[in-house]
Amino acid sequence: MNQIKQLILSNSIDIATYSSYKNKLEIYLSSCQKKSKENTSNFLWRLVTLYNIKINFIKNFEYLKNGNFYESWCILETIEISLQNLINNSSKEFIDEYQVNFYKHYTQQWQSLFPYNIFFSMGFIASKFTCSICGHELRPRSLCNHRKGRIYDGELCFHICNQMDDILEVSIVDNPMQKCCIPMIDYDYSLVKYAVDRLYSPFDGWFCHKTKMKVERSKFHSVLSEALCPCHEHNKRFGECCFSKSQIEIPHVDFYFEKTFDESLPKFIFPY
Repeated sequence: MNQIKQLILSNSIDIATYSSYKNKLEIYLSSCQKKSKENTSNFLWRLVTLYNIKINFIKNFEYLKNGNFYESWCILETIEISLQNLINNSSKEFIDEYQVNFYKHYTQQWQSLFPYNIFFSMGFIASKFTCSICGHELRPRSLCNHRKGRIYDGELCFHICNQMDDILEVSIVDNPMQKCCIPMIDYDYSLVKYAVDRLYSPFDGWFCHKTKMKVERSKFHSVLSEALCPCHEHNKRFGECCFSKSQIEIPHVDFYFEKTFDESLPKFIFPY
């Protein structure tokens, strides 16, 4: 068990080794579940979940380095959900001991750099749900004793939709249930690129601080009046918003990196 903990707390990026240890934990977890060792099973579930988080965290960095930004966005959502389940089913001692908040912090940091702010959300009617633990059909006046999002004997409880009657709508929203549902259009990934190009490992320390910066109007001579206004305040076209101003206040991000990056990379990028 000491080796398992040491590997979790290491900065290794060897996914094969993590997967091998995770598989061993899953076998042990299955054995404990058959013997109804609930406390041990729940602890093993936490370790397996943390291994999955760490594996996906490393994969995310690989996606970013290779310019696969949508794949990165999707796996960040997977990490976010896994972290939420892990934190909701762990003590503060476990969270601190296994540095869970490290992954929460950097998952949020990466997500904050993506340009997505409009999403699709599907509305539908579902008439039959069952509990993943006991199989009980869930009704307003007929619930089981299991709580969705909690673990029981090393198994996460969730509600299974067994019958979808009708799809009502597809809405455009800014706070979706599924963050991967985005319009497939051209996006500006310059913030994400700026950060990942200056990191050598997914475990390198960095953080960003978002502010505003006023820039002379002359700097935006190449921006068409029909384009989105650089201020990004009201989602209006440039010609309807800040076109006639002498200065335009635009979003600005300051980055701080713990390690020195390649000096040939620019320290300041102006996207217009």
